[in-house]
Amino acid sequence: MASKPDPLTQASMTKALNVSQQVNSAPSLASRVTQKFLTDQQVQFPRPQQWMPNSSDTSPCDYFLWGHPKNNLNKRRVSTLRGLQKALREEAIWFREGRSVDTALESLLSKIKEARTSEKHGIVLSIDIKGAFDNLHHEAIIKALGKSPCPANILKVYINLLKNRKVSIQSLSGPIIKPQAKGCPQGSCSGPALWNLVANSALNIKWPDEVHIQAFADDFAMVIKAPTEEKLKQVAQKAIDTFNTWCEVNHLDVAPDKTQFILFSKMVAPPRITWEGVKIKKLQSEARFVTLTRLQRALPSSIVNLEPNQIETKVSGWASHPSHFLQTSQISLEDGGPDSIKNLKMIQIFTDGSKSGEGVGAVFCVLHNNILLYEWKGQLSKKNTVFQAELSALKEATVYAVESHKNQWVKIFADNQASIKAISNPKSKSSIARFIFTLLLSNPNIHISWIKAHADYPGNEKADSLAKEAITSGCPYNILLPVSYVKSHLRQLMIRDWQNTWKNGKTGRLVNKLLPTVSLHSQIWPRELTIFFTEHGPFPTFLKRFRLSQHDFCNCGAVGSPMHYATECILTLSYHLRTPLPAHYIPWCKSIIENKTLRIKTCDIIQFIHKNNDIFKIN
Repeated sequence: MASKPDPLTQASMTKALNVSQQVNSAPSLASRVTQKFLTDQQVQFPRPQQWMPNSSDTSPCDYFLWGHPKNNLNKRRVSTLRGLQKALREEAIWFREGRSVDTALESLLSKIKEARTSEKHGIVLSIDIKGAFDNLHHEAIIKALGKSPCPANILKVYINLLKNRKVSIQSLSGPIIKPQAKGCPQGSCSGPALWNLVANSALNIKWPDEVHIQAFADDFAMVIKAPTEEKLKQVAQKAIDTFNTWCEVNHLDVAPDKTQFILFSKMVAPPRITWEGVKIKKLQSEARFVTLTRLQRALPSSIVNLEPNQIETKVSGWASHPSHFLQTSQISLEDGGPDSIKNLKMIQIFTDGSKSGEGVGAVFCVLHNNILLYEWKGQLSKKNTVFQAELSALKEATVYAVESHKNQWVKIFADNQASIKAISNPKSKSSIARFIFTLLLSNPNIHISWIKAHADYPGNEKADSLAKEAITSGCPYNILLPVSYVKSHLRQLMIRDWQNTWKNGKTGRLVNKLLPTVSLHSQIWPRELTIFFTEHGPFPTFLKRFRLSQHDFCNCGAVGSPMHYATECILTLSYHLRTPLPAHYIPWCKSIIENKTLRIKTCDIIQFIHKNNDIFKIN
């Protein structure tokens, strides 16, 4: 029910617009506002910096956005609309002061906990409104405003504002005008408030005690609980039907493909819930995978003999303040080789990593005036990568520089740009790179430069030879194993089991003889060639085998096998291939695969059978 008018009267609006017309150099500001306000999508209003601007100081705003809140005219109106939110239910966690994502989650989790403590099955249903703001009908807005404590004059303004609206689009053939009956701009001042009023009516529905509904922004969530599976399905389906009815009344649609639910119960299979015949997806399988990864439980030793704490994990990357970035002079991706020869008096550290069939090594050596002062050699596991070796060498070199040359300028050279880029990135996912970044940040006297490999720079050549020695003679250096190793190992186990299954299987034996070894790389066969060799196609032998036909004879009287059509059938005479001896059948098939002309001819046979299937059937 609408309340009495607020101080924002028609007279005050007219006076404000007339004053703006007198002062503003744009002569048609007031006239444009009054003339176009009820017909145009956009009206020009002053920018917030000044109340009486020049004609150039205007910015477009939507018909819901009557200027900036600093303007007295708009300020009272927006404040009045925000005051309407006091009439909203507590479950309406929308665009409101004192409401946030944390508030929504706390409310949702409390209801889930309540269902679990009462030993009931629970479902959390997330409902997505399809284009909520874009599809909000003006009729629903006016209806919601009429039922709210909205001032009478503002209600009349919105009725006039939303009535007989049209959209005009310029085209080559002239303007195209279409009526507009829906749309509530999400970025406007009053748009979210109007959506809140309409959506609040869904919360005012008398829901069963087993159903808790709440909303955040333009999404809804339901927590449904019941003692049995059948009861849970009934309550959930009834709640969905009720909400769907509300959507129809307000001309809104739900996106079933984005609507999902998660089950909080010990039942093996969740109930089947549908939205207008479309099955709602469950997130249970995804939640299980997330749970497994977060639990950090080891796989059975028969699969892989590794613990989760032995595997390197990605470090979370957060945006950093500019003051926490390295100095631009600390990192250089230009070739520092010439500089390493000229500036001999500077402490120079050369790093390198190497990997071969014998193992992985990481080294750094310290040179001063071309004199070797110190060297470090680390022997990593064969399971580690070259990238890890490069980072390990840089880490040990940086630690050495911090401890031994605190007040001296030190330059570290590395011939691997990937490792240098990882070090300079404050959001690097590598824990080693992040550690080096922290050391460099607190020690600006340490610089790192790329150096071209195998370019006869003495320091780099020395580090390269030491890295090869470190593979067999370095000190054991243990670091976490890369995820790539685990993936590679599991892939090898999968291919091994797949190969055993393919070798000892009882089906597809012809294809097995043609492709005895499994591979993750696809064989680029035409579809017709696959049909011919698998014998799964328009062949009487195949149709009878799967009880799609009572016989396996071709119309010519012989058994209708792929070999028959390729070499014997009179109906495919122009496509015939040379008939092989039984002992040479497999080499004959392989010759078809390898020979382009034979492949094309075989494909033509299958295509001919498909196009003329009737002449091959027995009448």
